Amino acid sequence: MSNATPGTFHIADLYPTRVNPGAPEAFSGAIFDLDGTLVDSMDYWDSLGPNYLAERGIESDPVDHENFKTLTLEEAAVYVKDKYGLPESADEVYDAIMDGMRKPYLELIPLKPGVAHMLNALDAAGVRMCIATASEKELVVPALDRLGIAHHFQDVYTCPEVGVSKSQPDVFEWALRELGTPRETTVVIEDSLHAIETAKRAGFPVIAVHEHTAAHNVDEIEELSDAVVASFADMEE
Repeated sequence: MSNATPGTFHIADLYPTRVNPGAPEAFSGAIFDLDGTLVDSMDYWDSLGPNYLAERGIESDPVDHENFKTLTLEEAAVYVKDKYGLPESADEVYDAIMDGMRKPYLELIPLKPGVAHMLNALDAAGVRMCIATASEKELVVPALDRLGIAHHFQDVYTCPEVGVSKSQPDVFEWALRELGTPRETTVVIEDSLHAIETAKRAGFPVIAVHEHTAAHNVDEIEELSDAVVASFADMEE
């Protein structure tokens, strides 16, 4: 591992597969996405909507998958109700989404490979860390506790509590205020193209993490991000 200034961590020590020109050498703060970045949950999310509609005899539109990524859960519930003319209220659709994800978060969803090792390394270096996620806090906090990583983070900020999705930078800005680290050395670590685009527009350096459900966007993600990490498990080798 390279020598970094106390309180910082070299991007090179994340074993990136790509570092683009202009990327900072090291970072002092990290704002982590959760789903697809720290935890292996995207397959659960991707199957939830189609399964919900299939139970009602409705075939889902594949375009929904991408549209949902840019919405809060409450917005997604309204979207599904309106698009498919469901008799349930938007609140009932939202409750069904939450019910469908409780067991995965509370019992099933694992960390992605190498995440525990990576967080320990950043903690040891003195990097300040937050989570900025589109998922609901009542799902996220118990999952972090179950997985044994909650203590690494200064706080958890969610799009539902901020009031807008990651199409706007608000959740990243809230996390930055909590961290108190300079914007230019506070990395946003993400797997989703639309969130990466938002973070870059807001002036954050971005580290992209490969996620198989975002493979169709990989070229754009790699071009836009400051660095790309295939897997945090590479740090353990």
